[in-house]
Amino acid sequence: MAQAISRKFKNATWENIETKDCVNCDIVVNLDNGSSQIFSAVVSKPAEGTTSEDWDTLMETIGIDSIDQATTEEVLRMQKAREEDRIRKEDASKRSVEFQKQEALFSYKLEAFEIEAVKNSKDRAAKAMIRKSKSIPEVQAYTTILLMKELNNASEQDPSGTDSSEITENQE
Repeated sequence: MAQAISRKFKNATWENIETKDCVNCDIVVNLDNGSSQIFSAVVSKPAEGTTSEDWDTLMETIGIDSIDQATTEEVLRMQKAREEDRIRKEDASKRSVEFQKQEALFSYKLEAFEIEAVKNSKDRAAKAMIRKSKSIPEVQAYTTILLMKELNNASEQDPSGTDSSEITENQE
């Protein structure tokens, strides 16, 4: 089995920057077979009157100032990542809401064209306006206009196909 020949501390940051009594770090252990292993560790400050080889090595090789700087950079990086994640989620939420609105609008247009009078209407311009509508109230307005036109057209015609205005003129 390979034996450790050296070790190096990397990515050292304070676990709590206020107390500075624990350091989160990676320990790179170089082995005699040419390979290396990386371990994540928490190195604690030793109690008064005791020593810790890892703590002493960390303080000598990296130092408090470097750990402070690395901790500050890590905190800023994490804050930036959280902010980017928040913005990404907001954008996704906005896209989802917009997609749902478009789906509802499409469904509403389909419902409008399922109305027999709209379906059978020969007024291509009014039907095009319904298709091009950008909101549900717009679909409602154009559908209502088309239905009123169709109703007026139907009321002007009697069942025999004669114009009702001619009938009222003839009765006078």
